[in-house]
Amino acid sequence: MLTSDDEEGVPVWPTASLASMWADQEWAHCEPKAISLDVWLSRWTSGLSKDFLNVIIAPMPAEESELMAPEDFADKLA
Repeated sequence: MLTSDDEEGVPVWPTASLASMWADQEWAHCEPKAISLDVWLSRWTSGLSKDFLNVIIAPMPAEESELMAPEDFADKLA
């Protein structure tokens, strides 16, 4: 989980290579994991909403990240 603009969220990236760019220092133990669209829509969207978490879209070191409500992100994916 990350914090951006005082909002907590879960980071997501469109590719494993972009996600790997983030995995340094404190995140070095993490590995990218693909999540199917069906699983994202059926589990993650509702789970993030219940936990009051946002989606942090493709964060990169030293760059601003876009935050999106899980339902809005799901609408963009579907």
